[in-house]
Amino acid sequence: MNETSELIHKTIKNLHSLARKTKGLRQQKLESKINELKHFCDRFDPYKELTSVEMSFLKKFNIHPPYDPFMLTNKLLMELEDTIEELEELKNE
Repeated sequence: MNETSELIHKTIKNLHSLARKTKGLRQQKLESKINELKHFCDRFDPYKELTSVEMSFLKKFNIHPPYDPFMLTNKLLMELEDTIEELEELKNE
């Protein structure tokens, strides 16, 4: 094998390694997001007045006023569902 071929094979190997690491980091990020959303939803009451901490959490996920209880519940569940689906797709790659 000549020097160019060796360099190409080494580069491909490095790219595969980087792809695995990136996939692992993405998976960790999605799992963390799922846990964060679940924890928030477990203690959240959409019919009570929102605290500043809850508003900050909602803004983190691009959920902005007006805060209608139905809309809040729907958006949180959709965010959670989308994240779970994204994680499953990533795991099946």
